[in-house]
Amino acid sequence: MRKVAAIMTISLMLVLGAVLIVCLPSSKEEATGQMPQAGENINRNLTDLSTLPDNSIKGPQEIDMSSYRLRVYGNVQKELAYTYEEILSKGGISRYSVLYCVEGWDAAVVWEGTRLMDIILPSGPKEGSKVVVFHSVDGYTTSIPLEEIMAKDMLIAYGANGGTLPVNVGYPFIVVAQDKLGYKWARWVIGIEVSRDEGYEGYWEQRGYPNDANVKDWK
Repeated sequence: MRKVAAIMTISLMLVLGAVLIVCLPSSKEEATGQMPQAGENINRNLTDLSTLPDNSIKGPQEIDMSSYRLRVYGNVQKELAYTYEEILSKGGISRYSVLYCVEGWDAAVVWEGTRLMDIILPSGPKEGSKVVVFHSVDGYTTSIPLEEIMAKDMLIAYGANGGTLPVNVGYPFIVVAQDKLGYKWARWVIGIEVSRDEGYEGYWEQRGYPNDANVKDWK
């Protein structure tokens, strides 16, 4: 049985790796999938993040970083617990992406972070894994299909517009869920749960918001 499980894990990782290689999007892709024009000065259009409205469920969260761990668990071969420094050591990727809120505002940001799959794959997702549930320190949750995370090469960001991610935006980590509405961009992330539950509904999804949360369907 152990040999079979090992073979299945290796096969899954090879498949996931192949998808990642084939499906990498541009590092400056917006949430709508549109690219900035050649020669465009992106910096002049970036949002002042200190002006963002607070629509979190319990207000901005202060996290004790001395004991902080980002857990990866659920339908995996082994649970992992990363320190903040371990995530940063995986190498930074800069990506321009716009966060669209259902309240009508948006935020154009150059995010810096790590590929989510670089964090998830080492845990060895088991067969049948369908979604990833993100857990925030304030109890907020939301989910994104694993396949979509791979195909869009989604990031978990620790930086924004050239600086450290501000507390009001989700320090230490925010999920950069391009093409998704803002309630999929989990902030103050403390847990990444790999799940078989395709129908999982997070905080706002349980209150009537669409689970797919596609920007193109909302605008």
